[in-house]
Amino acid sequence: MTLYGYEVNTCNYKCFKTEQLKNFRSMLKSNIKNFENVIEPTIEEMIDEDKAEELLLLIEHEIKVRSNDGRKLEVGNEAAVMMYLNILKYTKHHCSGNEDPYEIADRVFVDVLAANNKNN
Repeated sequence: MTLYGYEVNTCNYKCFKTEQLKNFRSMLKSNIKNFENVIEPTIEEMIDEDKAEELLLLIEHEIKVRSNDGRKLEVGNEAAVMMYLNILKYTKHHCSGNEDPYEIADRVFVDVLAANNKNN
């Protein structure tokens, strides 16, 4: 999809500067609004609208991640994933044959999150 003279797609959108992404977001929102006004869209127009909506979601997420709050959230999410994987590794190692390590890891992870929220 060409936006402000650049070919932007779901594979290369992260390569652009934040200000460019904000401009692309604005243009995509405008394009999507224009799609809504089409009375009998063709298949190509419907595909273009789907692509624009998908790209818009990705760009909005990338803009948020690049902000300070977004970076903190992303680091927190990565830490939570690593914690879950460590719990799962431990449960797989210590579970007997008739126990489901994923079920136990899920319970432990949820309990840890609940305890953490209670303490904060």
